[in-house]
Amino acid sequence: MDLLYEQIPQDEPTEDIPAVTVADLAAFTPRQPSFAAEPAGLGVAGLPTNVIAGASEHTVAGTLFGRPVTVRFTPVGYRFDYGDGATSTSSSGGASWAALGQAQFTPTPTSHTFTSPGEYTVTVSVAYAAVVDFGVTTRAVNGTVVADAAPQTLRVLEARTALVDKTCAQNPRGPGC
Repeated sequence: MDLLYEQIPQDEPTEDIPAVTVADLAAFTPRQPSFAAEPAGLGVAGLPTNVIAGASEHTVAGTLFGRPVTVRFTPVGYRFDYGDGATSTSSSGGASWAALGQAQFTPTPTSHTFTSPGEYTVTVSVAYAAVVDFGVTTRAVNGTVVADAAPQTLRVLEARTALVDKTCAQNPRGPGC
């Protein structure tokens, strides 16, 4: 994943602690991001579906190079694959329409408009920047560590409208009721 982030300065290398690479962090796994879609985990063909990924800064403790360490993972980028051939990247995981102060079915930075009804497997990957703290020195790690949210099947429906002279309450057997 090609995501840019601000390089975190690191302490000067010490003789007995080498630079840390992404490959060195293979035993350290960042938390799996959360994933949701609005409205109610569904979509409507031709209207924006709001896709939201949740990830936050966190630490994982362990051992590296025979020394106890803490690795701080900070989310720096999100990649959304909407399952219909479209993808997008974002510096944030998005937010609900309510949190954004927007009406449902309005575009957001992480929304997507499906053109056809059907079932789509939507995936989200989060890129994390990592900083390793050895207690006596820290090391920023070049590159990112990626964690994937569990794939979600999103059902996209077709909306139909009909002009009627009475509401469903007035005529429960009317068109669309």
